[in-house]
Amino acid sequence: MLSRAAGTLWGKSGVGEAGEVERWLQLQQHMEDTAAVAGRLWDEWLPPMTRRLLADPVGGEAAARDLVVFLAGVHDVGKATPAFQVQVPVLANVVTEAGLPIEREIPNRTELPHARAGQVILQRWLAGRGWEPVPARSLGCVVGGHHGVPSSPTELNAARDRDELLGTGAWVAVQHELLDHVVAAFDLAASVEQWRGCRVPATAQMLLSGLVVMADWIASNPDLFPLEALEQRPLTDGRLDRAWARIDLPRPWAALTCGDDADVLLRTRFGLSDGAVARPIQVAAFKAARTVDVSGLMILEAPMGDGKTEAALLAAEMLAARFGAAGVFVAMPTQATADAMFARVLQWLRAVPSAESGDATVDADARRTVHLAHGKAHLDPVFRALRTPGGRGVSRIDQDDDRLRGDRDHGTPYVPWWFSNPKRGALADFVVGTIDQALFTALQARHVVLRHLAFSRKVVVLDEIHAFDAFSNRFLERALEWFGAYGIPVVALSATLPEKLRACLVNAYRAGAKAAAQPAEEVPTRRLSRAERRLAHEQASSARSVQATEVFSGEVVDSPDATSFVGYDLDGVRHRRGVDSAGRGSSVTLEILPDDGLPALVTQVAEGLGLARTSDGGWDGRPEGCVLVLRNTVRRARETAAALRAVLGNGVVRLHHSRFMAADRQYNDGEMRRELGPPGRDGSRGDRPLARVIVATQVAEQSLDIDVDLLITDLAPMDLLLQRMGRLHRHADLASHRPERLRQPRCVVTGVNWFGDGLPQPTQGTLIYGMAPLLRSAALVREVLDGDGVVRLPDDIGPMVQRAYSDKVPGPTAWHEAIADADTRDRATADDQESRAGAFLLQKPGELETLDGLLDHHDKDVERDGRAQAQVRDSEDSIEVLLLPRVGPGTFEVPRWFDGELAGTHVSADFPPDREVALELARCAVRLPLEVTQGKDGDKLLDALETNWFRPWQDLPDLRGQLVLPLDQEPRPFAGYLFTYTAEEGLDVKPDE
Repeated sequence: MLSRAAGTLWGKSGVGEAGEVERWLQLQQHMEDTAAVAGRLWDEWLPPMTRRLLADPVGGEAAARDLVVFLAGVHDVGKATPAFQVQVPVLANVVTEAGLPIEREIPNRTELPHARAGQVILQRWLAGRGWEPVPARSLGCVVGGHHGVPSSPTELNAARDRDELLGTGAWVAVQHELLDHVVAAFDLAASVEQWRGCRVPATAQMLLSGLVVMADWIASNPDLFPLEALEQRPLTDGRLDRAWARIDLPRPWAALTCGDDADVLLRTRFGLSDGAVARPIQVAAFKAARTVDVSGLMILEAPMGDGKTEAALLAAEMLAARFGAAGVFVAMPTQATADAMFARVLQWLRAVPSAESGDATVDADARRTVHLAHGKAHLDPVFRALRTPGGRGVSRIDQDDDRLRGDRDHGTPYVPWWFSNPKRGALADFVVGTIDQALFTALQARHVVLRHLAFSRKVVVLDEIHAFDAFSNRFLERALEWFGAYGIPVVALSATLPEKLRACLVNAYRAGAKAAAQPAEEVPTRRLSRAERRLAHEQASSARSVQATEVFSGEVVDSPDATSFVGYDLDGVRHRRGVDSAGRGSSVTLEILPDDGLPALVTQVAEGLGLARTSDGGWDGRPEGCVLVLRNTVRRARETAAALRAVLGNGVVRLHHSRFMAADRQYNDGEMRRELGPPGRDGSRGDRPLARVIVATQVAEQSLDIDVDLLITDLAPMDLLLQRMGRLHRHADLASHRPERLRQPRCVVTGVNWFGDGLPQPTQGTLIYGMAPLLRSAALVREVLDGDGVVRLPDDIGPMVQRAYSDKVPGPTAWHEAIADADTRDRATADDQESRAGAFLLQKPGELETLDGLLDHHDKDVERDGRAQAQVRDSEDSIEVLLLPRVGPGTFEVPRWFDGELAGTHVSADFPPDREVALELARCAVRLPLEVTQGKDGDKLLDALETNWFRPWQDLPDLRGQLVLPLDQEPRPFAGYLFTYTAEEGLDVKPDE
């Protein structure tokens, strides 16, 4: 039993309708609740892989479980201080009457947050039990950081001297009493002594912190753990069981080792016909996953359309079974590709069996928590179908939705209400999201420990790992260092991976794994300035550049001339095994088209579709064929689409770019996949139109399973140019449906002024990609044209990518000096990007002795998902708005072209709309082009938009913080611009002249 003084301390309070405190929860009870939740998380939610990470440093699973329970139980001991208890006068009076003195007013109480106070109290208590400073700090920092940001050494040193805030005398006694109570209540005394001699590494501290945060959030939810009327005590019987039942989390997925027949597994998991056989890359990935001796980084390099996604999921299932992961995270390059992958993963998940509670018995009724992780996930119809109105309870997939069904129903996907919050969603078992979600594990941001906990439970699949700039690559490398330190199995996919980048990624993962096995480096006891951090990162970047030029020591390369490879570790040696071709090769005829205006491009498309010139300069005939025209900018795409529509009509030409409303962009992406996706299993044409011209920007560049007959593309870096060629003749089954004249794949490259044999000049794209990659790509295009004019896929992919990014300058000798100069300029830009990225990077796992000061340079604004994305990508901040048709003063409507009964619904700015209407309004979101949001004009625009921030809408999650840009039937000037929008063209912005 606690003393009267300890029993009167409050941990939670609640106010009634009159604004007065009417409910409370004892501090002791909240500490016990949190400890109990932590124990249940260990028993029923943590998978073996994560348990091992915590058990190995402290002497086994029993000691690790006790440590999790202990830290969760003592996390709020810092509330047993005058600085905290004074906040609620009616409760503070009771505390004072029990013998704990509190000044009526403590004006500087905010200088000692209760988490920091708890760290000081815990470390003093441990020191009194004979603990050395470093082991005590390794546990204390978990308590000190349980609100998402650990304290710095400087802040902790100052806190130790604040006796008026910490409390003395009777306060110290009651603080120690609470700590002793947790030890006694959960029978932890022996474990406390055992931990004293253990070194808890930074990786374990991160995961312990994540578990304490998660347990605290659950135990702090009054719907789960109710508060009681003043002076009443809660009923403790069944308190945890009732709360756990409401959270409704399944036991961790226990993947089964799934035999050794890749063909059978492929057919079962993906609902293929009985005669379907696995492709070579799929067989090789599956075999590698079955034989690797440690979890590590597996890299699958294979041509576009060779089935890398299926290979990765097969490998992920085997790796999860072997190393004890509880799920899979699939990271995609864009929101659109993540949405498409989410439905594919759900279909796969339904066919994946698991063991129940570790038994060999297949759990046919297993449920799997799922999440779609990106800023617009709530607008995806598939994800939305999994969530119930109000976010409570369990929502399941419509059994009649063929996109989501497998041949069997082992893993019913659902979204527990507790995971519906974006910050907690990554903790679900199976998550599909943008690559940013993985990069955030390397970002200094509040609650980054939760992301580490989320990823420590999963196999991680990274798609299209080549498609990043130097800025984002720094975050990717640092994330891989942490993944390596945790031993997280990672499967990375690419069709066009430069050797230097491959070296950097493998070295990063290895460095993390090595750091986990060594003591941490000595950590400075003061905060480094931003300039000092930048210098340190510049020095590290220089060392990385040297390392990346070297081939991995001891790497074994089998069949170096193969077109596909699987990279993995076996017996401590890195292997890169060549894989037989899938037999899906094609010879792409490469042509160039001078960028001297649209008429020549229109002629290329028209003739490609089989039209003929008439005597009056027009075009005659019935167009037939599917053409993709890829432009590097939205402006060029819009101009091109307009020119083609003038010849072919609106019914043939469709425009795709990033400046469509979210709803229209989803519709466009869905239509493109439906019309140009894989053919039907019966070999029919399916929904493929007789004539279609897609004019698109980079949104159609990669990770989309579409097939076109002819490609016309602006010049891009060689790896991306080859990715674009991957859309050409992607599906052999469609060969019989192609027009005769388009049965030879052709790629026409434009966006360049070609000066005979002289140096070509890219006309645009340099601001996006840099000059050097474009000149190198142009040089390789010229070499092909000087040869037989054919790019052979997949044979030429590897050699062309490596030459494009090698130290040797490609192209004619006369071009070398100009390309070398461009290399120098772009290298300086990349160095600057890497240096700027360093200011936001999380420290390396090997640099941390404890988590004190971990986030000293974190950006508080990064809480918002969009802001966080800006921190891991080298892009300027943009402004997102809702484009809403205005029908009267302060009155808007849901766009009439939207599907559904709510189209045309009127909405007043003076009242909150219904939830379903709010969702439709949220689907009108679009980001404004950077050219109108920067500088003084951008400030003027933002000022004008802020007048359209409607207070009655702010209580709705879908509309919170959104600004409205009105669309009038007759466009009116707005902040010096004319904004127009149509469902066919997207957003257009012009200066008001």
